Amino acid sequence: MTQLFVRPRRWTLAVLLSFLCTLTAFAEVNWQAKWIWSEDTPPQQNLLYQARKGIEYQGGEVVLHLTADSRYRLYVNQRWIVDGPNRSFPHRQQYDTVDITPYLQPGKNVIGLEVMHWGLATFQYLAGQPALLCQIESSNSECIGTDASWRIRPHPGHERRTQRIACQQPYEEQLDGRGWDTAWLTPAYDDSTWSNAVELGPVGRQPWTQLEPRDIPFLTREPVHPVRALSAQQVEGPDYTLGVETRFCLGDGNLEANHIALDGVLVTTIESPKAQDLVVLPANSTGVNLFVNGQAYGGFPQWESHTIPLKEGTNLFVAEPGRSTHWTAVTFALDVDEAVTFQSPLPGSAWTAVRFDRNNQDLARAIREAQDWDTIAGLSGIHAASVREDHCSPVVAYNTVWGGHAIPAQPQVTQLENAFSDTPDVAVIAPAEGDTEIVLDFGKEVIGYFNLILDAPEGVVIDVACYEAIEDGVTHWSQGNLCSFRYTTREGWQEFLSRYRRGFRYATLVFRNVTAPIKLQNVNVILATYPDVRKGSFACSDANLNKIWDVGVWTLRMCSEDTFTDCPLYEQTYWVGDGRNEALVSYPVWGSTPLVRRCVLLPGQSLYRSPLTESQVPSGWQNIIPAWSFLWVQMAEEYYFYSGDRATLETVYPDVVTMLTHCMAYCTERGLMRINAWNFFDWAGMDIGHETCTHNSVLLAETAQRAANMARFLGKNEDVAKWEAFRQDLITAVNQAVWDETKGAYVDSIHGDGTLSSQISQQTNALALLYDVVPADKKPGLLRKVASPPDGMVQFGSPFALFYVLEMFAEEGLHDQVLSVVRSRWQPMLDKGATTFWEMFPQEGDRWWTRSHCHAWSAAPTFFLSKYQLGVRPLEPGFTKLAIAPQPVDLTWCEGNYPIPQGTVFVSWKREENAFRIKSHVPAGTTADVVLPLQWTEYPTVTIDGKAVKEGLPAGIQIIHDASKQIKFNIPGGREIEIVASR
Repeated sequence: MTQLFVRPRRWTLAVLLSFLCTLTAFAEVNWQAKWIWSEDTPPQQNLLYQARKGIEYQGGEVVLHLTADSRYRLYVNQRWIVDGPNRSFPHRQQYDTVDITPYLQPGKNVIGLEVMHWGLATFQYLAGQPALLCQIESSNSECIGTDASWRIRPHPGHERRTQRIACQQPYEEQLDGRGWDTAWLTPAYDDSTWSNAVELGPVGRQPWTQLEPRDIPFLTREPVHPVRALSAQQVEGPDYTLGVETRFCLGDGNLEANHIALDGVLVTTIESPKAQDLVVLPANSTGVNLFVNGQAYGGFPQWESHTIPLKEGTNLFVAEPGRSTHWTAVTFALDVDEAVTFQSPLPGSAWTAVRFDRNNQDLARAIREAQDWDTIAGLSGIHAASVREDHCSPVVAYNTVWGGHAIPAQPQVTQLENAFSDTPDVAVIAPAEGDTEIVLDFGKEVIGYFNLILDAPEGVVIDVACYEAIEDGVTHWSQGNLCSFRYTTREGWQEFLSRYRRGFRYATLVFRNVTAPIKLQNVNVILATYPDVRKGSFACSDANLNKIWDVGVWTLRMCSEDTFTDCPLYEQTYWVGDGRNEALVSYPVWGSTPLVRRCVLLPGQSLYRSPLTESQVPSGWQNIIPAWSFLWVQMAEEYYFYSGDRATLETVYPDVVTMLTHCMAYCTERGLMRINAWNFFDWAGMDIGHETCTHNSVLLAETAQRAANMARFLGKNEDVAKWEAFRQDLITAVNQAVWDETKGAYVDSIHGDGTLSSQISQQTNALALLYDVVPADKKPGLLRKVASPPDGMVQFGSPFALFYVLEMFAEEGLHDQVLSVVRSRWQPMLDKGATTFWEMFPQEGDRWWTRSHCHAWSAAPTFFLSKYQLGVRPLEPGFTKLAIAPQPVDLTWCEGNYPIPQGTVFVSWKREENAFRIKSHVPAGTTADVVLPLQWTEYPTVTIDGKAVKEGLPAGIQIIHDASKQIKFNIPGGREIEIVASR
């Protein structure tokens, strides 16, 4: 048995420094390699190719520079080295530099690459063309670059005819191990049957006009094993699982990820040997209405089975998908008593696409009520064509698992726990009636590559479906996402390592066609996240808050890839507005990392095609959420404040200027911003389906202030005045145009006819308070409304929006409110067994507690507890000056570490009956204002390191006097200091 992957090492600071040194050494590459691919490429969706090149190693250092469209996996002599590249816009395509010297042997070696090309745009990728670029540089020999001498072939075990995982992601993975083994990665392998590569052109060609080096380390590789098996049983899968990609047959076939209109229906005929029931099982699909033999069967069942009578002979089956959608896959899981056949009315695949004007209600009704194909074929105004075979999926792995059912047979599984560790011991799965299903619990949310090591007979089919939660004993299948794969075994020992990362906690594995015992040695996930170096910590007198802080950290880590992402299962998308919250959460845990810098820089690159930065980047969905664009500017300014990285500030500021200049032109509705965009802020009942939304102008006012701050940092005084004046104009407009005196609040929007919305919301008004838009005389009353919303006021719907309500409370000094909300809203998730925080709070009437059980926009408490209860925050850019100002509320003690560019700040405080004790260590290179939550009049006796202040201050320490009469000192860095105040 050849084990393919290199056992990982945990990322350490030394590893990160090594990465940065490599990045610097190879920032400038003299590209001699050519972009290459295969001559047999069409069609170009869901490709997996293998490429190889033999090299002679004669000593010295050898590095590779490489990239691909869409993704690659690099092997050297059967060792899995890395996956890449980072997501990027094609005009700023990133490449990787890898030192492969440790993996080479004297003499002959082989470089092997698997290249995945998706062909359709996702929410991480803009559709390009299949291509590979690799350059091998050695200190002892000439440069070897990809050219026509490289050998390439389609992966012989890859099934192209699969459906999209989701509209945000590429394709469900299905591989047949009988088609290949790892011998192709050995130097002696005979590749004479492979094709020579085709040279596409030199570096600089379209669409990859500019190449840039990787700007963050590679993701981690950490094996994580299941902690337990929840069940093992025998099952039977659905008789049929079918899928159709409708983008090309019912849509216009564009490759982008924007909404696409589907004009028509899918038709097949079911040939049944007798009158029998067709059971339509729960399946993962976009919404579909079904019509069989002219009878309507309502919306496509998602969670329940529907029974449809079939007649003997030919039955007309019509599937009508939604008209406008992102996800264009239609899939089914079907059961019958006796086998049936699916036949297209027209020659070709199993399906015919019937296109027509769906606004023609009479024609639509005639098609729905048709009882045979001839009736449809005789209608005028239709265009019928057989669906291409490669757009039809014979199997949907997720549906084979979800649509299965238990049978009364005994599973033949022994010592399953042996497969949950890296030992030679094995679990055994022996033949039994039906298929063997095992449900595994990994103990907490994970994201990474699914890995199986086993000895199996040929032809065992392993279907795996992954999901995040079992809610009140019911499996919460990931509706709208095929978090699944299929692997078919060759004979003997083998390893399956998935090519695509999945996020989940639970996995259901079904072993089919088990003709001889399987020895299952290892089941794990190779955890792959941004390689954080966790420097921050938090502990306090409330154990529940400690758990909340820790769960927030794990939530953020599971949503930290080559960018921050919204969630590890459903989307894996960098939503820019989410990124601002996630960056703030990351600072007290990891500090100002290259990942935050990357998330600051990427949005500005979308301005080449959009007037405001796009809502998710890089993405094939060209979409603007103005609030997300404005939060990007906040994130950029805050990154400079937390990091002191002036070079990044100088890089991003011109993009900020470009966007704000466009925004000024949109301020046409009584001085407010008016834009036709997705004017979203929260999943709640806000009245925001209009071009003029109050929250946009409020956020834009704050954005102008952040731009002014950035200009001030850069010494651009004219810009400071310009942006501050713009801010003031917006504040004036908001107060004149959308304040409703009778409601004592700002309304959500101005409608298209010029009338004011009647709706007020907690979100809009919290933002107005947070960003100092509210006049002083109106502020107390509005604050009371937001803190205790009256009937009719829309309240926050998501943890994302609640972040800004909490910020407002904290800025207003209502720290008891902050902790009250954290306890009341986040603790119930932990009580339900959450290991990561959810996308949404449970809503009355919802089927499930939430959609995504891991969503980093919900990790807010980690940020607030470190900033306010531990008490650390920057006062000047780069923490050249900081504050330690704890807000105890009802806590009796707290301690922790907070990473800053100069090192780590340590704080420990304790509240005693008649005293308050705080100990801190501030790194050299900075100073700290230590602010005790006490006044001199109440606690007149103060000592520093055991010496009374009234007897004199230690060297370098100063008392800060102000009107608040709080006990405040400025302390130097580089030393530990203890301050005790007593009555």
